[in-house]
Amino acid sequence: MRWSIKLLLVAATLARAGPVDFGMTEFNAALAARNLKWRLKPELSLDPPETYRIEPLKAGGARISGGDLRGLMYALLEAAEQIRATGRLSLSRGVPTAPVRAIRIFFHGTDAERAWVDSTSFWRGAFQMMARDRLNRVNFIFTAAAPELSPPYNTLRSISQTAADYGVDFALGIWDEQVLGPDSHEALTQLIAACPMIRSVQLRASSDSAISSDVFKALHEAGRRVTLDPRGEILQPTVLKAAQDAGVALLRSPLPWPPGFEIDPPLDGGRWEPARYPLLYWLWGRFGYDPKTKLPKGADPEEYRAAIDARNQLAIARLDVTPGDWGFVATIAEAVHNRLERIASAKQTPLQTADLLEASAARLERSAIADFQLIGSEAREQAMKLRAAYDDELSLKGAGGEVPPLATPLPRPQFEHRPGATAPPNQLLDLTLHITTPKDVRSVRIHYRTLADFKTIDKPAAAAVTFTIPASDIAAEGELIYYFEILEREGGGWFEPDPFGVKPFYTVRIVTSNPLPSSAPQ
Repeated sequence: MRWSIKLLLVAATLARAGPVDFGMTEFNAALAARNLKWRLKPELSLDPPETYRIEPLKAGGARISGGDLRGLMYALLEAAEQIRATGRLSLSRGVPTAPVRAIRIFFHGTDAERAWVDSTSFWRGAFQMMARDRLNRVNFIFTAAAPELSPPYNTLRSISQTAADYGVDFALGIWDEQVLGPDSHEALTQLIAACPMIRSVQLRASSDSAISSDVFKALHEAGRRVTLDPRGEILQPTVLKAAQDAGVALLRSPLPWPPGFEIDPPLDGGRWEPARYPLLYWLWGRFGYDPKTKLPKGADPEEYRAAIDARNQLAIARLDVTPGDWGFVATIAEAVHNRLERIASAKQTPLQTADLLEASAARLERSAIADFQLIGSEAREQAMKLRAAYDDELSLKGAGGEVPPLATPLPRPQFEHRPGATAPPNQLLDLTLHITTPKDVRSVRIHYRTLADFKTIDKPAAAAVTFTIPASDIAAEGELIYYFEILEREGGGWFEPDPFGVKPFYTVRIVTSNPLPSSAPQ
């Protein structure tokens, strides 16, 4: 029934231009450039948001679908690119990897900024670029220097509406309590009402800040879904629970990987020039959406690989998480604590991230491409910051005591695991990991979840380690998500599957089988 919801329903709800209109304009322009006249069947489907499918028809043209308006726009943009490149359409499917793929803009309220911030044509071009590069969010962050949420509401309303026209979510960043003024609840309530296309509020504040409860209340009373994107100290579990208890939806993926990201665009004289570094935005957006994106024709694979690796590690270095978060990367505080207390973990440490960033930077700094030079420079700078912050934390927490040496990484063994496609609810489920050379392995963990939080089972190492998931943890239909953490004798370890591969989790669909009636043939 995937095709039961037709594009006619989309057209009926859109009195003005929107994401699908932009996609159709791009697609029709590509057809005209090739002198093609094809029959097109674009439709909304029941697939997940941001996904799309392109299914060519024998008579020419294609059936094109998206899981939502943004996904349908992506389908049309992909179809337009295929036509421009080859003059034909190929079977394609798009599934987003990173949930949030954002650009963030810091607004300081200067006159130089207003010259481009107030320009509708500027934002139209910027959001068209973001749509083509699969960047799905813009975060407009106000600093303490921006008095009383300047620019005015009508400017924010215009920018956020233009963003929505190209499938880009608009987020309002509040990084200082003074931005909203003395009555933060009233100020934010008025702003959300005046700008109906604000999708999220990013709040960075101290855990005991009075502004948090005011923001929670304003979001709860918004009359529409406006998510909270918590950052900094308010990522503490108690604060997050207070937000949820206040009826606030959190902009946090239920999965620990892959991470979303926000990139700071290079500024020229205080102005953002989206067309100046096109490869930078393409690399972040396209590989954030699909790590298997094909490289441009004639690209140097080694150079692009270094840029992609740097991009991946920069996303990791910018993660804003608390030590208790599930995932594959340790925070600085967590990594130092594990080292001092000799706690084994397979999580990538900040020092390992710095090593990888520096390796990529060494290659990119020799590139003739300005975009890659910029990525290399940023990788080098981020590596220095990570090392300095790690050393500061180690000096603080390890003062006066013995600091264990860093563990020597051991070669990754070969692992084998064969997940089943489906499993019935309310029954035990055995999952087995095979290890070819278990002599260096100390223990094996499985991290798994269905509808609730992740849980962990720990077992000693063996050539074959079998974990039994309790029936109570798979009591409902849905999806079981899990991964293995293998701890080695030096205190490090590995994850299976490799989180830096295409799919960092194993999944098993939990479904109720429908037995055949007794009269049916066996």
